[in-house]
Amino acid sequence: MDDKGRVSVPAWLREEFGTTSLVVTKGIEASLWLYPPEGWKKLEPGLRSRAKTLPTKEANKFQHKFLLPAREIEIDKTGRIALPQPLRDYAGLSRECIFLKNGNMIELWDTARYDIYQSQIDADVPGILDNMDPIDFTIAEI
Repeated sequence: MDDKGRVSVPAWLREEFGTTSLVVTKGIEASLWLYPPEGWKKLEPGLRSRAKTLPTKEANKFQHKFLLPAREIEIDKTGRIALPQPLRDYAGLSRECIFLKNGNMIELWDTARYDIYQSQIDADVPGILDNMDPIDFTIAEI
C-alpha cells in the first residue's frame, strides 16, 4: 500500500472477478472484505433482512459493522484501489498487504496481522478437526 492508501489488486483477482470496481466493507477478524458490485447487490438485501430479525440494538451494531461502512471503489488504470482511511484503520493496514480469494469475495489483510491470525488458526485446527467428521485429505483427484 502506498502513502495515499492505494493498494494494487493482483491481476489474477481482477481477471477472475472481471470488474472495474469493488465494494469494500469491514470483515470479522480485522480484515476487509471486497466484493464485485454484482455480488454485493445479491448479498446486501439478505444482510439487511437478517438485521431486521435482531433486537434493535443488535441490528444497529450489525449494520454498523457490515453495511454502513461499505463503499464501492473504482479500480484505477494501474489496478489499484484507494481505500478510505477508516477502513484502513479498522484493518490495521500498513505497507504489506495480502489478498485472499474466499469464494465469491476477497479478504484483504495486513500481512503481519494475517501471520498472527494464521498462527492462532494453526493452534486451533486440531481441536476443530476433532469436532468434525473425519476428512480424508488423500482422495483429491488430479
